[in-house]
Amino acid sequence: MKHSSARNVIERMDLGMNSTPTTAGRNKKDKHIWTPIEDASLVEALNELCVCGYWKVDNGFRCGYLGQLEKAMEQKLPGCRLKAVPHIESHVKTLKKQTLAISDMLTNSSGFAWNDEEKMVVC
Repeated sequence: MKHSSARNVIERMDLGMNSTPTTAGRNKKDKHIWTPIEDASLVEALNELCVCGYWKVDNGFRCGYLGQLEKAMEQKLPGCRLKAVPHIESHVKTLKKQTLAISDMLTNSSGFAWNDEEKMVVC
Protein backbone atom coordinates (compact mmCIF):
# COMPACT_ATOMS: atom_id res chain seq x y z
CA MET A 1 0.00 0.00 0.00
CA LYS A 2 2.83 2.42 0.88
CA HIS A 3 4.65 1.59 -2.35
CA SER A 4 1.48 2.13 -4.37
CA SER A 5 0.76 5.44 -2.68
CA ALA A 6 4.32 6.66 -3.16
CA ARG A 7 4.33 5.54 -6.78
CA ASN A 8 1.12 7.48 -7.46
CA VAL A 9 2.66 10.61 -5.92
CA ILE A 10 5.83 10.25 -7.96
CA GLU A 11 3.93 9.62 -11.19
CA ARG A 12 1.71 12.67 -10.63
CA MET A 13 4.77 14.81 -9.93
CA ASP A 14 6.60 13.42 -12.95
CA LEU A 15 3.65 14.15 -15.24
CA GLY A 16 3.21 17.65 -13.81
CA MET A 17 -0.21 16.86 -12.35
CA ASN A 18 0.36 18.58 -9.02
CA SER A 19 -2.97 20.34 -9.15
CA THR A 20 -5.29 19.93 -6.24
CA PRO A 21 -8.73 18.47 -6.89
CA THR A 22 -11.77 20.55 -6.08
CA THR A 23 -13.61 19.57 -2.95
CA ALA A 24 -17.35 19.14 -2.61
CA GLY A 25 -19.10 22.42 -1.97
CA ARG A 26 -16.40 24.53 -3.57
CA ASN A 27 -17.17 26.43 -6.76
CA LYS A 28 -15.44 25.29 -9.93
CA LYS A 29 -14.21 28.85 -10.42
CA ASP A 30 -11.94 28.33 -7.36
CA LYS A 31 -10.11 25.40 -8.99
CA HIS A 32 -6.58 26.27 -9.98
CA ILE A 33 -4.17 24.15 -11.99
CA TRP A 34 -0.69 24.82 -10.65
CA THR A 35 2.09 25.33 -13.17
CA PRO A 36 5.68 24.21 -12.53
CA ILE A 37 6.71 27.88 -12.24
CA GLU A 38 4.04 28.52 -9.60
CA ASP A 39 5.09 25.36 -7.75
CA ALA A 40 8.72 26.47 -7.70
CA SER A 41 7.76 29.98 -6.56
CA LEU A 42 5.60 28.60 -3.74
CA VAL A 43 8.36 26.28 -2.52
CA GLU A 44 10.82 29.19 -2.71
CA ALA A 45 8.44 31.40 -0.70
CA LEU A 46 7.96 28.65 1.92
CA ASN A 47 11.72 28.29 2.20
CA GLU A 48 12.07 32.05 2.67
CA LEU A 49 9.53 31.94 5.52
CA CYS A 50 11.57 29.19 7.18
CA VAL A 51 14.87 31.05 6.78
CA CYS A 52 13.34 34.30 8.05
CA GLY A 53 12.76 32.59 11.40
CA TYR A 54 9.75 34.63 12.53
CA TRP A 55 7.08 32.58 10.75
CA LYS A 56 8.45 29.11 11.56
CA VAL A 57 7.40 27.41 14.80
CA ASP A 58 8.03 23.91 16.18
CA ASN A 59 5.79 21.90 13.86
CA GLY A 60 4.50 24.38 11.29
CA PHE A 61 3.99 28.08 10.77
CA ARG A 62 2.48 30.95 12.77
CA CYS A 63 -1.01 32.24 12.10
CA GLY A 64 -1.00 34.58 9.16
CA TYR A 65 1.66 32.75 7.16
CA LEU A 66 -0.78 32.17 4.29
CA GLY A 67 -1.19 35.93 3.87
CA GLN A 68 2.61 36.25 3.73
CA LEU A 69 2.74 33.53 1.08
CA GLU A 70 0.04 35.30 -0.93
CA LYS A 71 2.10 38.52 -0.88
CA ALA A 72 5.28 36.65 -1.79
CA MET A 73 3.57 34.89 -4.70
CA GLU A 74 2.23 38.21 -6.01
CA GLN A 75 5.76 39.68 -5.87
CA LYS A 76 7.32 36.67 -7.58
CA LEU A 77 4.54 36.26 -10.17
CA PRO A 78 2.74 39.59 -10.63
CA GLY A 79 -0.86 39.10 -11.70
CA CYS A 80 -1.00 35.43 -10.65
CA ARG A 81 -4.13 36.14 -8.54
CA LEU A 82 -3.42 33.21 -6.20
CA LYS A 83 -5.33 33.70 -2.96
CA ALA A 84 -4.25 32.41 0.43
CA VAL A 85 -7.56 30.58 0.72
CA PRO A 86 -8.34 28.37 -1.15
CA HIS A 87 -5.43 28.23 -3.61
CA ILE A 88 -2.27 28.42 -1.51
CA GLU A 89 -3.70 26.69 1.57
CA SER A 90 -4.90 23.74 -0.49
CA HIS A 91 -1.67 23.39 -2.44
CA VAL A 92 0.49 23.56 0.70
CA LYS A 93 -1.56 20.64 2.09
CA THR A 94 -1.04 18.70 -1.15
CA LEU A 95 2.71 19.37 -1.13
CA LYS A 96 2.91 18.30 2.50
CA LYS A 97 1.12 15.00 1.73
CA GLN A 98 3.42 14.33 -1.21
CA THR A 99 6.53 15.14 0.80
CA LEU A 100 5.44 12.90 3.68
CA ALA A 101 4.67 10.00 1.31
CA ILE A 102 8.10 10.25 -0.30
CA SER A 103 9.83 10.68 3.07
CA ASP A 104 8.02 7.64 4.43
CA MET A 105 8.99 5.64 1.37
CA LEU A 106 12.65 6.59 1.74
CA THR A 107 12.88 5.90 5.47
CA ASN A 108 10.64 2.85 5.86
CA SER A 109 10.81 1.01 2.55
CA SER A 110 13.72 -1.12 1.51
CA GLY A 111 15.00 -0.63 -1.99
CA PHE A 112 14.37 3.12 -2.20
CA ALA A 113 17.02 5.78 -1.67
CA TRP A 114 17.74 9.41 -2.48
CA ASN A 115 20.39 10.13 -5.10
CA ASP A 116 21.72 13.53 -4.03
CA GLU A 117 23.83 13.98 -7.15
CA GLU A 118 20.86 13.59 -9.51
CA LYS A 119 18.31 14.92 -6.98
CA MET A 120 15.92 12.03 -7.43
CA VAL A 121 14.51 8.87 -5.80
CA VAL A 122 16.17 5.68 -6.98
CA CYS A 123 14.99 2.12 -6.60
